[in-house]
Amino acid sequence: MDEKYEALVSRYDTTFRLVGRAAHLEQRADWGVDLADGPEALLPHLAKAKAIAVAADFRARYFLERGKESKAVQDLLGAFVLGRQAANDGILISALVQIAIENIVVRCVAENFYGFSSEGLRQLLEGMEASPARGTVSQSIGTGERALVGWFANRISEFQSKYPNDETKVMSEMREMLSLATVDEGGKKDYEKADEFIRAGGGTSNGLLALVKGVEPLYDEMQAIAALPYDRFAPVNQAFFEKVERSTNPFVKTFLPALKKARGREFSALSMLEMFRAAVQYRLEGEAGLKSVRDPFGSGPFGFRRFLFQGVDRGFELKPNYPGDYPNVLIFVEKPGPYFRVVGPTAGTAPESN
Repeated sequence: MDEKYEALVSRYDTTFRLVGRAAHLEQRADWGVDLADGPEALLPHLAKAKAIAVAADFRARYFLERGKESKAVQDLLGAFVLGRQAANDGILISALVQIAIENIVVRCVAENFYGFSSEGLRQLLEGMEASPARGTVSQSIGTGERALVGWFANRISEFQSKYPNDETKVMSEMREMLSLATVDEGGKKDYEKADEFIRAGGGTSNGLLALVKGVEPLYDEMQAIAALPYDRFAPVNQAFFEKVERSTNPFVKTFLPALKKARGREFSALSMLEMFRAAVQYRLEGEAGLKSVRDPFGSGPFGFRRFLFQGVDRGFELKPNYPGDYPNVLIFVEKPGPYFRVVGPTAGTAPESN
């Protein structure tokens, strides 16, 4: 880490002074998001929150190398709390950003485990446990995602009130609105998609309104499914989305599929946080500490084995004991050496030298 790296780290000093201060506030952060704006709602804080977590990662590496562990702990905890606060608005993408930030912080600690003292790890664990409550996928479906449906219904009613005797103008406004709400990957208005919605509604505003209202009970059902425990979730979720695929309602087929994998990501995040807790307890209390933390979705403690990299024992690996589609593997590096970063959808299975 040369002078250029140090200069980049110092650029964030003011940012992290404020983040560290905010992490100790008891008030709930208000991001000024108005759910009544529907798909037009702006969420500029989310990208910045994730960028701060990435900055906390590379700053922590620098501080640990320079023997400034307390600064690394402060930055990582500040980013972690920021992720929790970012998810308090009840919007799905906010909950997913929270998960991404949690993953960044935990993986940073795992990859630099050897650089933290036992006391530093204890402070990290206690700070995470004292953080604001997590925003959940189930909550976001019941608030943010439901608000999206309400926005479409309100817009249709507004156009009907604006042109009470002119269905042609109502549908013209609706076509324009739908073209904006279903923009393609290039950000262009998608009139073909808008026309698909209009045809499904029989070419009338009342038909479109009926389609929108037809989504509401599915959100109620999806919210209940997203609150199910791990051992009951997968088959119910699969059956629900098979029903979604069979639907002829374009609002259903456009907006609900995005929710299919959200709860799985949440399971992975919860498992990763518990693996972090188990690793810290292993450092503090040895094998007894490791066994004191149970796999939240399996039976007993997490799977444990030493991790060899290029023939050298570099640390240990924790792995969930549950089957299914949401496995995570975390490698905690206890001995420095040639740097490697864990990559791949099941992180921990494919270390690459760099």
